[in-house]
Amino acid sequence: DGRPVVGAARLRRPAPEVARGERVAVRRPYRGEGHATALVEALAATARERGADRLVGNAQASALSLFRTFGFTVDGESFTEAGIEHYPVVYDL
Repeated sequence: DGRPVVGAARLRRPAPEVARGERVAVRRPYRGEGHATALVEALAATARERGADRLVGNAQASALSLFRTFGFTVDGESFTEAGIEHYPVVYDL
């Protein structure tokens, strides 16, 4: 349709009651316009529709505040992946 792809996210189901949001990303020129919020909302809505009780993921330290605005809580110790600090997060749907 000619519109640019501004971001992407992946949803997996490692268990029937758990959905895992992964690779939430927005291209740099489009950050700060609400696209990450839309992606996280879509992940949560799809997880609910598919019967999950929880949405889990790993948030980069720089994006942790975004996930907290949705009600995600840190669920473990920080870790480094690809040189970037991450935190495991969980959200009860």
